[in-house]
Parts: sequence; structure tokens; C-alpha cells
Amino acid sequence: EHVAFLASDALAGRETGSEELVKAAEYVAARFKKAGLKPLGDDDTFIAWWKFGDKKAPNCVGLLPGTLKDEFIVVGANMDHVGKRGEAIFPGADANASGVAGVLELAEAFASLKEPPARSIVFATFGGGEKGMLGSAAFVSDPRVPVAKTVAMVNLDMIGRSKDGYLFVGGTGTCAEWPERVQRLGAQEATALLRSV
Repeated sequence: EHVAFLASDALAGRETGSEELVKAAEYVAARFKKAGLKPLGDDDTFIAWWKFGDKKAPNCVGLLPGTLKDEFIVVGANMDHVGKRGEAIFPGADANASGVAGVLELAEAFASLKEPPARSIVFATFGGGEKGMLGSAAFVSDPRVPVAKTVAMVNLDMIGRSKDGYLFVGGTGTCAEWPERVQRLGAQEATALLRSV
């Protein structure tokens, strides 16, 4: 549902600086609100505006408070794509409507838990990814939660299914703990799947 909307012709490829990216941000904000997240955008909304040339561009930011109020994990994805080239629309279903869908699904899933997570989770979608990660840079410049208290950032980008059923996780070299944790959790998941068959 999320990918179908975000990659639709109506959103014309969600280029940064376009009205269509603003529509995408409004969609994300409505889903964050529905999930019950706390708004971390401007003026008690989920949209955090940043300067893009002579225009404004949106990021969306929402918070799910955890029991550890002063430790944060950021779960994010870029919500823009390249827009149109001539009359051809580049819908960006996999780059990165799928990542935004993952952020929205995780926000809903975590918010529906009976017990809050240990760490607070910041759910964020960024504009300007195709322009050089400008929305992410704007978020780091104005993070809405202290960067020093942020213990991890998980970026969801280009989520898909592999033909052979394997899980590929990129970027694990950005943190010394990630490679071992990803391998351990992947092995646990595989073992659980084998036991259920």
C-alpha cells in the first residue's frame, strides 16, 4: 500500500523541491500520527523543514518513547527520488518507496507493542537523498534529539526479496558491533525457521 502510493504517477517521482515530495511527506506524517508517535517536526507537526536552494524541503520525524528516555535509535529512509526527465516519470518504487514503507511498518509495529521498547526510537524519512543526502545532513544539523545520546541509526534503503532467500545487509562496517550482531541474529532467525517447518 505504501509503495503503491509513493511510487504512483500522482507523486511524479518525488523529486526534492517538488509539491509531490511534500505530498509524500504529508502521507508519512499522517501515518506517523496514526501510529501514535510523538511529533518532532516544526510547530508540533511531524514535518521538519530545511532549506533547499530558494525553496523548503521536508523531512518527517516522529518519536516512540522508550523506557530509557535519554537513549535513542534512529530508523530512517530517504523518501525522495529523481522525479521526471522530460515526460518520463521515475517512480522510485525501490529507491526508496520500499525503505519508507519499511519505516512506516516498523513504526506501527513498535508502537503497537504492549510494553515500550527499552530505547526511544526516532522514525525519520528524509528528502534530498538523490541530491547528495541533503535531508539527512539537515537532520544531523537539527536532529530533534541529542546526537550524543543516539546509539545507532538503521537506514532502510531498497528493501526487496532475493531470488535465493538470503538476507543482504549493507553498511555494517559503520559500527564495530554490527557485523557480529547481524550474523548472530540471521543465524537465530534461520534456526527458528527450520524448527517451524
